[in-house]
This record gives sequence, C-alpha cells and structure tokens, in this order.
Amino acid sequence: MKDYGDRVLKSVFECNLTDDVFRTMKARMDAVIDHMEDSVRYYFVCDKCLANIEYSGLGLLFVEDKDVVIA
Repeated sequence: MKDYGDRVLKSVFECNLTDDVFRTMKARMDAVIDHMEDSVRYYFVCDKCLANIEYSGLGLLFVEDKDVVIA
C-alpha cells in the first residue's frame, strides 16, 4: 500500500488513484493476502466529498513508531 498512497493510521491508507492503478493495486493486494484470514476494504470518495473532508487536530500523515526492544 505504501507504493500507492499515504499511511494515515497503522493500517489505513489514503490513495488518489486512476481506475487502472486501482485495479493494479487491488490485484497486488489479492495476491498477498490470506483470503481466509485477511480483509481489505476499499472506500471510494467522490470529488465533491474530497472537498468537504474535515480534520480534528493537525491532520498530519501517519508517522510509524520505531521498534522498541526490551531485554
């Protein structure tokens, strides 16, 4: 998913894709997930809705925590 959009939560990505790129991304996801265990959901947001997205807080991109090892 990192190849297609911005991570906004640990497992949530925002992507702005053409139909062809979406189909390619979906095919890649279908090839790697375990269809008996995993679930990937795709939500489509129209251009009018994109203009009305609201944020609480800064609305910054997700920053993944560094791994912490406690010995």
